[in-house]
Amino acid sequence: MMKALADKAVEYLTWYLSLDDNRFMISTREFEYHWAVLDAEVKAMKKYNSKLAEIYEPKVEELCALSDAIQDMEDVEIRLAPDETAYIINLTGSEAEKVLDATPSSANTVFETSVSCIGASICQVGLRDSQALLQACVETVREAEIPNGALPQIHISGCPSSCGTHQTGVIGFRGAVKRVDDQPKNAFVLFANGEEHQDEERMGREIGTMEESLIPQFLVELGQTVAASGMDYLSWAQKNPEGIDKVAEKYL
Repeated sequence: MMKALADKAVEYLTWYLSLDDNRFMISTREFEYHWAVLDAEVKAMKKYNSKLAEIYEPKVEELCALSDAIQDMEDVEIRLAPDETAYIINLTGSEAEKVLDATPSSANTVFETSVSCIGASICQVGLRDSQALLQACVETVREAEIPNGALPQIHISGCPSSCGTHQTGVIGFRGAVKRVDDQPKNAFVLFANGEEHQDEERMGREIGTMEESLIPQFLVELGQTVAASGMDYLSWAQKNPEGIDKVAEKYL
């Protein structure tokens, strides 16, 4: 419950920070409420020695630092996009450096820019916890030291509502159920070769359904395979259009 409340508070606070000055002033009371909720949840996590405190305390600090950093920057705004990404716009070069300093958890590779919907820990219609899957994948890929470019940005949706825009991702996952040994298991359907750029739009093709617990290791093996070729993922996939199918085969 603490995790769900904290996740919702982070989501709302990020959204409020994306508003222009006039709209933000109208929403000040709501912003302060969600800030208080997040702060209270972090204190409760610490009180009960929850491991979640290590995750959410830095988020509080980072949101504070980001808010302080952009407060006096002229015409700087945070824009939220339909694919769950956020953009800080109208920055000068020196301002961009200050924002980078204020957001140390920023992505360091193309893969770490991957996006997901808010997931079943918050969404009432969500089937799978897409945020948890994304975090597990990023951590596992980091530990395996997969080089930058060997994996693309991926898109994860927790259910068929497609808020993570999985169909248009180079690699996409959509929440599902898979029966294994006559038991239902948390799973995601794997998609590949989607395209979101204007005039080149293409829905990704469905490859198969993979248990959630196997996905991080699948991505590690895929990244290792691509890295061994000496190419980045996009070049490798173009030369080997069914290469991802071969790597995924044993995980489906």
